[in-house]
Amino acid sequence: MEQSTRIKCRSVVYRQGFIEVTPNIHEGLVNLEIWGVRAECDLSSIELDGDELTDSDVEANCELELAADEVRQLIKQLQQALARAERCGPTE
Repeated sequence: MEQSTRIKCRSVVYRQGFIEVTPNIHEGLVNLEIWGVRAECDLSSIELDGDELTDSDVEANCELELAADEVRQLIKQLQQALARAERCGPTE
């Protein structure tokens, strides 16, 4: 299996978690997995590649397989949402 990449999402603590992207679990598709993590967990100090995060820390998980055209649609929608969010100003 090819190496996955993970992105920590900590901007809103009660909706924190991480996104994992892995190519080719199923041939020609991109696997997108979203993990919801309990608000009590301090994701800032957790290495997602390690074993610090326990099964009980994970509240939710959703996994999708995306074809190339679906990935392109997702990228387009994310870019449009980012442009709108940036027009509203910083969130930090």
